[in-house]
Amino acid sequence: MGNVYRLVEKSLFFNLITFIFKPEVYEGSFFYNWLSTLSGFISRTLKGSLLRTFFTNRRWEKEAIRSSCFMTILAKLYIPINRFVIFINNSIENSYPFKVVLMAVESFITTPLSTLAYIFLPAVFLNTTLKAIFESFTPKALVYRIMLMMALFIMTSINIPLRWILFSSRFCKLCEWFSGEKVESIS
Repeated sequence: MGNVYRLVEKSLFFNLITFIFKPEVYEGSFFYNWLSTLSGFISRTLKGSLLRTFFTNRRWEKEAIRSSCFMTILAKLYIPINRFVIFINNSIENSYPFKVVLMAVESFITTPLSTLAYIFLPAVFLNTTLKAIFESFTPKALVYRIMLMMALFIMTSINIPLRWILFSSRFCKLCEWFSGEKVESIS
């Protein structure tokens, strides 16, 4: 490790970087004098301006932030903006589509198989009826569709909660075997 340190210490790149950042090298340079003149000009310009209140607080603690013009403007705008956000949230929560989606999510969690059957059974029945009227069916396709509709009709009476389905699945058992810990059911 000491050899690597000595190799880095004696390298040209390291010596060049340490040479450039020595104060006696850059203090007398044209670039340094130009930057110091520019920074002095900017500080004199900002001394009496409004931008000074944003940038010249030395310690950005709670009092400095509270006393800045930006925060006083935000404090005055907070109440109407907060009222507007509350109004929008209440409008969305009391809307009909939100309530329908909330009921669908709740019914999917409590009885997922029955909910899926109630969603797909009318669509499959309508599709089968329209295809039978306007197109021709092969007997095999008609038998498959009737079997699917019967399976969906039977699924409407299955009222098993989602957590029972998940915790009795092979994937959950595989996760329990792999992690060595029993997955707790969420009530």
